[in-house]
Amino acid sequence: MRQSTVLIVNTFVTYGRMALTVGLGLAATRLLMQTLGFVDFGLLNVLGAGGVLVTVLLDAMTSGAQRHLAYEIARKDSDRLCTVYNTTLGVFLGMALLVLLIGAVVAPILPSVLTIPVGRDRTAQWVFLLMLLGMSLSMIGVPFAAIAEAHQAMVLNALRELATSALNLVAVLLLTVVPGDHLLKYGWMYLAAQALTTVAFAILIMWIYPESRPRPRHFCFREVRNIVEFAAWTTLWSIAWRLRMQGSAILLNLRFGPLVNSADAIAGQVAMYQNNLGQAVYVAARPAAVSLHARGDRNSLNSLVLLACKYPSLILLFVLIPVQIEAEGLLQLWLKQYPPLAPFFVRVATVWMAMLLLSRGFHLAMMASGNLGRYTIIMTIPDVLVLIAGTVAFYVMHLPATALPIIALILTVCQVPLQAWYVGRQMHLSLRVWLARVVRPVIITAASGGAAAWAVHRSLPAGLPRLVLVAVTFGVVALPCIWLIGLESWEQQRYIHAMRGFRQRVRSLLIKRAT
Repeated sequence: MRQSTVLIVNTFVTYGRMALTVGLGLAATRLLMQTLGFVDFGLLNVLGAGGVLVTVLLDAMTSGAQRHLAYEIARKDSDRLCTVYNTTLGVFLGMALLVLLIGAVVAPILPSVLTIPVGRDRTAQWVFLLMLLGMSLSMIGVPFAAIAEAHQAMVLNALRELATSALNLVAVLLLTVVPGDHLLKYGWMYLAAQALTTVAFAILIMWIYPESRPRPRHFCFREVRNIVEFAAWTTLWSIAWRLRMQGSAILLNLRFGPLVNSADAIAGQVAMYQNNLGQAVYVAARPAAVSLHARGDRNSLNSLVLLACKYPSLILLFVLIPVQIEAEGLLQLWLKQYPPLAPFFVRVATVWMAMLLLSRGFHLAMMASGNLGRYTIIMTIPDVLVLIAGTVAFYVMHLPATALPIIALILTVCQVPLQAWYVGRQMHLSLRVWLARVVRPVIITAASGGAAAWAVHRSLPAGLPRLVLVAVTFGVVALPCIWLIGLESWEQQRYIHAMRGFRQRVRSLLIKRAT
């Protein structure tokens, strides 16, 4: 129960910080699209996809670093922690150099494999390299973020994300002030933002946590093997995930050009923010899950897994349902102008991400245990099938661009229950329990609030008042459903206790000020 309380507190603290991050990101995206135009915005998206494809090891190595550091902190072995951390830092430095070398080889052939507007080949190559260098700098900062997360210092990582988003917004604002090619200028400013954020955050972490200060003599080659072994299976999953996300952008570019990439980029941006909001629960629970696994506390771990599935799914209904009903109005409010396919892409992408979040807790359990073999295969097959099916749909069946997100959604609907069943068997957590305690309350809440919000949508003319009323109506109906159906009795008691404690602290503070 204590871990559940920590999860609740950390989750809502992280959501508060991320609200600012998402707001800054939405503003930056709107200004960037207006400044670059649809074509250059789509080109930037596909260039970023190409850069990410050469960093497929990053997610796997990051997960491994976070798990090993959290495990050693739970064991309270300072010598082992120092060895694991410095070895991790050395590994990420080597990865950053490798990424730069691969990028230098890939950059010259980009114009021959991508659809790039005439006269923009040289600019595209430079932007690709600048973004890749920024990613490499960010990669070096991963061990510092991992040590903060292992200590469950959620505020520090939230501040890092907030600083990155704020600097990105500043970079976009400067595009109209600094002379020169907008796309190329953005590449340089992106690099500067990543460099500043990485250096400042590293200095802060080294000051707060002395064990994070680099000590090259503690680098251990045998520890490299342990880190790489854990990352071996997650590397396969990372490759498949990157191919699914970034390969889809390249496939759409080759078949339909940068204009469709713009619609896909907008949908990807919305889905990314949606995932980041859901990821707050995952990040808050990850160190606790590793600790519970190390202690063999299976009951508490199962409870944590269900919470990590349920909380993000319920909370993100307040985003999902209004987006489904008012996609055009929200895009109009956000971007003013948007590509024709953007509303459809956004609707499908948000449903797809919501499906993934329903089973996110099971991924948490597998990463804590490290038993990733067959699980990784289950997770990677649908990712590869998306691109195979998309290629057939475009080049054999000649279907429109809307076929690709639909294919991805159908495969995810099949994947999620299979994931819950497979992991649940290993944890002695039945599929029926997951359906009853996670899926059922999410569906009831979505259906009840969605029906009321749709009735408001049908009865009012389009515009900002209708958009606001749709969101408010869903919230008014959804909140009682969440309290009565989504929360168990012990969870309700925890929230009541927390609210009473908060009210008492506020009352005490007011009394002190009055006297």
